[in-house]
Amino acid sequence: MAATETALPKTEQKVQTMKRIYTLSSCAIVALSAAALQPAFAQDRELSTDRPDRTESAYTVPQGKWQLEMDVANWTHNEDAGIVTDEFGVAPFNLKYGVGANTDIQLVVTPYVRSQVTGLGLDEDISGFGDLTIRLKHNIWGNDEGATALAIMPFVTLPTADKTLGGSGDIEGGVILPFALSVSDSIGAGLMVQVNALKDSNDGYSPEYVVSGTVGFDVMPQIGAYVELYASKFDDIGEKTQATFDLGMTYSPEDNLQLDAGANLGLNDDTDDMQLFVGVSRRW
Repeated sequence: MAATETALPKTEQKVQTMKRIYTLSSCAIVALSAAALQPAFAQDRELSTDRPDRTESAYTVPQGKWQLEMDVANWTHNEDAGIVTDEFGVAPFNLKYGVGANTDIQLVVTPYVRSQVTGLGLDEDISGFGDLTIRLKHNIWGNDEGATALAIMPFVTLPTADKTLGGSGDIEGGVILPFALSVSDSIGAGLMVQVNALKDSNDGYSPEYVVSGTVGFDVMPQIGAYVELYASKFDDIGEKTQATFDLGMTYSPEDNLQLDAGANLGLNDDTDDMQLFVGVSRRW
């Protein structure tokens, strides 16, 4: 099939595509917010969190309820060609509120990050505030019944982090599609597909693709565990696929409280060697 005379250059097509992703994310947040304001009444469902694994939950916070999910602390370590990088995060959190029977709004904040880089004559120590992200999750089906559940979660990230701490300096966004499957009373699985519009090296926007899958299971009545595979690819010059094998445990001493700990282990040279964390989630 012959190309039309009005075909855009490839780079311009990519920019237009990223603008559409960002615009759709913003419009989806507005549209879902309006839908969430419609009168609806949902019973309190079982506590479901977007942590400790990185595959997002397909379930939302019940209407009128608050939920706080946070790392108490985390540590990321990487060694590459003689350069050692250690990053410490203190109390990054996701604060959620159920605005509708099947919709919640989320504020993701990283209040303190410290990055240390040493080796080959380097000795850098940088700290500061991270980015701020606003997300809106809407459950499409399965919030309160059924063996499966699906949600859509558009988000916008505001450039509050310094570029020396990995901030892009520009507004970014994306859309997340989490899917959940209840295999049995003690085993659950989750899948996630995500597309982000990120600032690239050409001062434009390029897509980042993320896929993950997780399996969680009960070890004891109040103790659970999970294993997960996670991969991402940023479509920019010089960027490589990053992949991790993740595992962790949860402890739920009561219905609305969950404690957790876990590790994300890099599977290739282009991924951080490891990340360790401990965290807590509370609903009220």
